[in-house]
Amino acid sequence: MRERFRKELERQAILSYKITIQDLQAVEILANRKKISKGELSAIVFAIQKRQAFLSDDKGAIKLALTELDSTMVQSTSLLFSWLFFHD
Repeated sequence: MRERFRKELERQAILSYKITIQDLQAVEILANRKKISKGELSAIVFAIQKRQAFLSDDKGAIKLALTELDSTMVQSTSLLFSWLFFHD
């Protein structure tokens, strides 16, 4: 799976982005709302600011993300695993 991920990155099917300190400052706003890890909060903030999908296995983070993002932009890791399993 890791090798497939690397190949998808190389062919730019999956894009990577840099995140700034200013982007992460929005984490403090969300941190006051729920007891979710800073990593999950950072990922939610990044998804909001860059208009990207949010992917997590944390049910609380998914629930929070659904309040901030369109439901089509919030996905669970089990969905990703299923996609990887059924697509060569």
